[in-house]
Amino acid sequence: PLAPGPASEGFVWASICCVFLLFAISPTAGSAAAAPHAVADARRIRVTNTDPRTLQLTLEGFPMQGDLDLQPKIVLALLLPDGRWRELSIDRLDLRAPSLEELNRWQTHIERTRS
Repeated sequence: PLAPGPASEGFVWASICCVFLLFAISPTAGSAAAAPHAVADARRIRVTNTDPRTLQLTLEGFPMQGDLDLQPKIVLALLLPDGRWRELSIDRLDLRAPSLEELNRWQTHIERTRS
């Protein structure tokens, strides 16, 4: 399957596994481009908007117990080829699902990671 736009414009594939939100260039298993190049902790993310018409979720940071920042950002760990990582903080993340059923699954999974 093709992404809805080029990676240069921020379109990548997302998957969720346990409490990890993973990002890759390709969804094709076995492809080097399918290896995650970024990861975020889904426990620190909340769904702030769901649009069933556009199949889009809007995510923002969620404070953990003891956080002093009342407006936390989403922290992405960008995985570098040499084994290091670089943190990137963003205010919001928009995800687009392929179907309404998948949109609802994503919303439910993200909301359950904090319980």
